[in-house]
Amino acid sequence: MGDLSDSLLYMSAIDDLIDRLADYPAVVVVGTGTGVGKTIVTGWLLGELSARDISTTSMKWVQTGLDIDPLDTLQHDHVARRIDRGYSPVGVPKDRTIYRLPVAASPHLAARLAGVTIDANRCWAATCEMARLVAPVLIEGAGGVMVPMTESETLLDWIRMWELPVIVVATDQLGTLNATALTVEAIERRRILILGIVVNSPDPVDTVVTQDNRRMVMRMGEQCDAVTVCCGFIDKQ
Repeated sequence: MGDLSDSLLYMSAIDDLIDRLADYPAVVVVGTGTGVGKTIVTGWLLGELSARDISTTSMKWVQTGLDIDPLDTLQHDHVARRIDRGYSPVGVPKDRTIYRLPVAASPHLAARLAGVTIDANRCWAATCEMARLVAPVLIEGAGGVMVPMTESETLLDWIRMWELPVIVVATDQLGTLNATALTVEAIERRRILILGIVVNSPDPVDTVVTQDNRRMVMRMGEQCDAVTVCCGFIDKQ
């Protein structure tokens, strides 16, 4: 952050976001697309919750691409422990990932290629069971909000069906304004509550473009009454 006032605003925004998260049994971390930083942000949120003595854990309904990537829930725990070494999730990473599919593709296609049928009810039952043990449960989505989870249902269909609030993850890179605006519009059109927008900065070099992108995304957050936090995660997961 630039100076003390910036740092105080940053910490205040985090506190506001964590306060909102703590009011719900389950929250879905969604992205404006693939590779915007959902995994890192989910782990960071877990760590921030744990640092405030709020028991929490994470889930992933469907993970694809396990031929090339480790479990996202495993990475959640790794990042969370960097924030708070006392973080202790409920459930091992493998058990917190309901469907584990080898091919890096949208869930509906990865499932078809693996000969698997994704059952939304199974994902919801696992979420409810976990939420009875610890809350909030942070569920990392797959890809963008309109990614097909099955042949007939998108991620947003599931979120709306179960009336879950969301955290939106965006970047401050070129193209984010269109992607973020479309994502927020799609969510609001379905009357889904947006608790916050986390702006990930994967490039350490700050430019007039990234600065203005953060400013514009913060304006979008104000318009939908979401807490906006700009973070300097030099990573994409």
